[in-house]
Amino acid sequence: MSLMDLQEVSQALSNPTRINLIKIVGESPLSAANAHKRYVEMYDGKKRESIYRELENLVDASLLTKEYNNEEKQIQYKLAQEYLGVDLVEITIEPIDDIEL
Repeated sequence: MSLMDLQEVSQALSNPTRINLIKIVGESPLSAANAHKRYVEMYDGKKRESIYRELENLVDASLLTKEYNNEEKQIQYKLAQEYLGVDLVEITIEPIDDIEL
């Protein structure tokens, strides 16, 4: 994966709904319908269209990917990368494969 747009990623992460969706999808890949169901169980009653739009915003920011799951016959969203590195001097952000904690 290449460098990501820091402004786009920052904007995507500035929304509490999108942050919560990242947490949900980070647990396991989900369809938009299942992500909506899980979101409503954990947080509040957002409309399915609103959740779908926020998932697509996260895809546009390269934080999520969506792939067709042949077994379940549906498109599923999943984390594009678990860790990101931010270079504040160069104002860039890039995926990190592994991180020691």
